[in-house]
Amino acid sequence: MFVLLLLLLAAQALLGNSTPTEFNFTQPQGQTETQCSTIGGALRQHVNCNTPRGVCIINNDYSSSDSRKDIWDRSYGGELIDAFLDNNSHEYWHKEMWKLLFGTDQASSTFDCITAESECSLYGKKCSNFDDVKWPNAFYIFQSLVNIKIFFAEFLRNLGEVKSTLTLEIPVLIQDFAPDIESQEQLNIFGIVGGALSMGVAASVTMPIACGSFVALGAIVSLVGATHRADGKQYTLGHLQSDLAQNVLDATGHIYDEVQNINDAIFGVPGSDEKNIPDSMRVDHWKYSHNITSTMASGTWLLEHPTLGLRDDFKDLTKQLKQVLAWQILRLARHVYIVIDDNIKSAKDCPTYQNGYWDTNHNWCWDLWYIDDKGALQGGLNEGGRPLWNKYGMDKYWTYRNAWECWDLDPKATLKDTVPNTDPRDTTLPQCTFGMEIKKGKYHNNGFSHLAIFMDQSGSFPNARDGKKPPKWWPSPPPENCKGKSCDVQDDST
Repeated sequence: MFVLLLLLLAAQALLGNSTPTEFNFTQPQGQTETQCSTIGGALRQHVNCNTPRGVCIINNDYSSSDSRKDIWDRSYGGELIDAFLDNNSHEYWHKEMWKLLFGTDQASSTFDCITAESECSLYGKKCSNFDDVKWPNAFYIFQSLVNIKIFFAEFLRNLGEVKSTLTLEIPVLIQDFAPDIESQEQLNIFGIVGGALSMGVAASVTMPIACGSFVALGAIVSLVGATHRADGKQYTLGHLQSDLAQNVLDATGHIYDEVQNINDAIFGVPGSDEKNIPDSMRVDHWKYSHNITSTMASGTWLLEHPTLGLRDDFKDLTKQLKQVLAWQILRLARHVYIVIDDNIKSAKDCPTYQNGYWDTNHNWCWDLWYIDDKGALQGGLNEGGRPLWNKYGMDKYWTYRNAWECWDLDPKATLKDTVPNTDPRDTTLPQCTFGMEIKKGKYHNNGFSHLAIFMDQSGSFPNARDGKKPPKWWPSPPPENCKGKSCDVQDDST
């Protein structure tokens, strides 16, 4: 028996294993990459003689990333795109390929995906129709292109609705948190908008992570979050009532431009460059010569419902933007800080009816305090912060937890330019979305109307950065003429 097994193995080694067994299909004559063929009509004259024509897959199952990749790889769609782009102009390449396949003497002779009004449709054609003109793999290319067009068109339509809503909503937000305040504090508006969008992307439970639409959203979020003004300057809060709405509209307008640039690059609009396609939208880029090709690689855009979940992602975008903007307005314009008062020892003493939240994990009370325009500490934002939790629907637990994780995990954080981590795969609430400086110590009123925090000096809490010892008092020490027990604070932090 052992000898028979050795003979079988030897025979297999001599004969080789050239027949693919993974997919259990026979490649039709003239469609392998190594054979030179004249089959393929007019399109053959515009590609290489050995460009594979592919096959129609009997069961087009687009339900999983594995099945989509299987279909794409077996169809050789990527090889056809690469060959066509290698040998022809990129300008409106998809329109030219369609004409070479189906001619110009029929109603469906124009395949155009450039504008919102374009007729970007397969006109009911199935893979068998592409097989009739000897290029079945082109079916999967054009199916992907149609889905890309549908997705981007719907994305821009929803974005337009958000911009219209924000024009009306931002002035209301200013009145709620900082009416008539002027500030030259810098505001990373692109990071804020990108972070708000990523909150919706991350929370999407309907959009498959490996599909093209999810990858595209992640790419857009990253582009926007990393954007800076062309003049190299940052936006400032300015006079909030007049400037902030325009700043936000500028950022959402930038999203529109980025999406349009990506769309133009994929479809070969004159003046576009396929280098404008973000690397994060490309799949198997090592396998193909062109960014356009790797955008569709692995069948990422072979989707039954390319906009699945997109409406839900945008549904809460306006709400999320207002939440992040409100938080940043309080931080930058109202000089709000998160303060942990060590005098509060139990949940019953934590002002939860205002902005307080008792953290059972740390046994301390989160609260919002602020420094007034004279530089004096005020021991409670009170009514000034309540709209966060009721009108704007923020959750105290997740908000304070996000702020704490941002402050605790980044020992060099200054929070002057807080940029959320906008990778939509990380968490439903990106890191530092609600970043804010945190102080911990004993609240002290010395009787001279001087409020301060006697800072925790134990080193167990990051009251100072870069290994430095925190100051004894924050934001400033008591006046020099303060004498007596009212000026003393017992240091029991050690």
